[in-house]
Amino acid sequence: MPRVRALNTNGEITWCTAKVPGHGNCNHIFHQTEGISDKRFQQEVDEYNEKMTKLLNSDFWFDRLECARRGYGLDKLVHDEDSEVRAEVARQGYGHDILVHDENNSVRYVVALNSYKYDDILVNDKHHLVRAVVASRGHHLDKLINDPDWDVRQEVAKQQYGLDTLINDKSPEVRQEVAAQGYGHDILVHDRNKYVRGEVASQGSYLDILSHDKDEMVRYLAEEKLKELEESKKN
Repeated sequence: MPRVRALNTNGEITWCTAKVPGHGNCNHIFHQTEGISDKRFQQEVDEYNEKMTKLLNSDFWFDRLECARRGYGLDKLVHDEDSEVRAEVARQGYGHDILVHDENNSVRYVVALNSYKYDDILVNDKHHLVRAVVASRGHHLDKLINDPDWDVRQEVAKQQYGLDTLINDKSPEVRQEVAAQGYGHDILVHDRNKYVRGEVASQGSYLDILSHDKDEMVRYLAEEKLKELEESKKN
């Protein structure tokens, strides 16, 4: 397999063995192309490292953010004072073992989005969006079904877990999701919330009842579904 010298994200010269340099599993910044001498390539590397070192040590957070986006100096930037920079480090897949405990909610959220390895920790996170990500992966549903935040319980319902419990949830958003999963329409057709009943209608259930619903929106959804069913019969 052909090899070419290349600069990696750490500013080091290594060998690139990718079938097509710059593509596939290649994560190098640039390569020593044909016709470029070793001396010239080293000059380009030195210039790049000098530029990136200035960004890495800049007093301006957006310079350090650019550095993180290029995957440069992540071992230092994982401890950066700015949360935007640390979040970008997490997006690069670096330092999750450190950033999973970050004080900033957004940083931990990025960790959650990019790795499932820390769900045993993140299931107890103080921020509901982080816990919702854990639920969306189908992890720790037995705990999250009792979460205090409705959007987390809604994610549990999306996993079709505990629908017999969530059908009685205090949040209409959760009950609506239960209906969206095709569960408990015989109960939810009489739900006190119009959006829950509307979801039942959208699913094509109990249209004979919902077409006479007290709410105009629900009646409309039921009537539209009836028309749709009639058209499908003709075709």
